[in-house]
Amino acid sequence: MNVFVNDRILPEQYYENNALELLNYLDVQIDEIVPVLDVTVDGRYVEDGDFIGSNPLVVATIWDENRFILKKDTVGVRLLLKSPCDGNCEFQSIYFNRSDMEWFPATDTSDFRIEYQSDLLLEGEYTLRIEIADGSGNMAVTPYEVRLKVDLSTAVQFIEPYPNPFVGKVFFEFVVSGNQAPDSYQLQIFSLDGRLVGSFSNSEKSMHVGHNQLTWAGNENSETSLKGGMFIYKLGVTIDGIPHFRNGKIILIR
Repeated sequence: MNVFVNDRILPEQYYENNALELLNYLDVQIDEIVPVLDVTVDGRYVEDGDFIGSNPLVVATIWDENRFILKKDTVGVRLLLKSPCDGNCEFQSIYFNRSDMEWFPATDTSDFRIEYQSDLLLEGEYTLRIEIADGSGNMAVTPYEVRLKVDLSTAVQFIEPYPNPFVGKVFFEFVVSGNQAPDSYQLQIFSLDGRLVGSFSNSEKSMHVGHNQLTWAGNENSETSLKGGMFIYKLGVTIDGIPHFRNGKIILIR
């Protein structure tokens, strides 16, 4: 770094003492921090092997801590999809010039983003793979990869509450296949004397195609802690006007 005062603007007897040279004053380091990828399908984080609809919206966002070298192009970014097939299936690239693919460069106020929405015409298991690089060329160490299942027939699969017996929380789960998200759902929990001690409905949390989960912490109306014992649960899910039910018992240990 060189600093010069009075660059011969005003007359002086000596100009040599106006210059200052600072050696090794700045230590410029290369950006070697890898970016972080955030991926949602239809606005949610999916589990590996989860069910999705046949027309999903995949949104991939690249988070980078370097706000000086913004990601302005698609270099190092690849989206690949493996479709159901017989035998050894291969990944196919989803190119950025397709009509169902959009990308948005990073700005001072927003991150680099990909939006991909396509019709998955075949039933079966797909594998989505996304590789990324930031504006400095740093590649993510491990590509994002997830298996997704498409089943055009509408069905509900209830999973046994777990853990059961439980101490802190018990989880109620069900999986929806097809293209129709639940119209409504209701989970009710009763004591053995018939008193309603817990209730959940779609006014509190929306449900979707794929894996859904509800949690109960053993509190009456989400407030008063209940004593240990056996409880009866009733879980109902309505899809396209058709109700699906599951009843059972859970045991709370205090």
